[in-house]
Amino acid sequence: MHPAVLAVAGEHDKLFEGTPPRTWTYVSDLLHALDDQCAENMPLVRHALGGYLPQAWVLAVLKALDNCRHEGCRLGAHRLLREYDTNKELQQHVKAAREEGRTDRLEQISNEVFAFMQGAGFNILVANQEFSLAAFERLLEDLPGDHREFLQKAFAEKPLSAALLGFRPEDVLKNFANSAAAKVVRKWSCNERLRYRLDVLVRALVRHIDGRSDLASLRNNRGAMIGLGAFLGLLPPRLAQPLKALCEQRHIEPVFPLAGRRAQ
Repeated sequence: MHPAVLAVAGEHDKLFEGTPPRTWTYVSDLLHALDDQCAENMPLVRHALGGYLPQAWVLAVLKALDNCRHEGCRLGAHRLLREYDTNKELQQHVKAAREEGRTDRLEQISNEVFAFMQGAGFNILVANQEFSLAAFERLLEDLPGDHREFLQKAFAEKPLSAALLGFRPEDVLKNFANSAAAKVVRKWSCNERLRYRLDVLVRALVRHIDGRSDLASLRNNRGAMIGLGAFLGLLPPRLAQPLKALCEQRHIEPVFPLAGRRAQ
């Protein structure tokens, strides 16, 4: 996806209202084809974009193109989330800001990534298989703790995030206790830098259970209750709380491994 389209997506959460994703893909392809013309013949670019987009979006894309050309100091949230783990130049920029005590720059980077993740840009990256979990987590390592936690929470709140970790809520509700997934969850629980992934899984499981119409069947599924209890048993208390609260609210009684009985 062209950086200008991703920049627009990062700033506008209503990108697809009236303009379908397929159109934005065409626009991205067009901009890539016209890259050599963008700096020298903006009227041509404007005219070409007008064949796909309403005028308001044409202006937004032209502004993004201008920023891409003139604001070399902007790293671009889409680049950070796509290539930070392999791009030494991006890494050096962030590390230099931290070593020099440039808290304003670090806050700007964090806010840009947060805003991008809140907009349609994140979904576009994921849909095009351009989002890199390795890049995101390498960036987290190089950011101060408060910015790291800020972005971890933003990531955890995205419905697509659990799939990016290779997990489905169903993995917890079916044969979880002795599964490979349980070993991975146990590993994450013991690693402070990866523990935020558990928050992703908890939120995904809460959404999944809360959206089910067959809760009576779930309550009577002992295998699911054993899996749910095993999962809760691996979580730190703070991260387990939202799921425990939902279980109490929906009268779901997980079976915990050591108790061998339904939790009261």
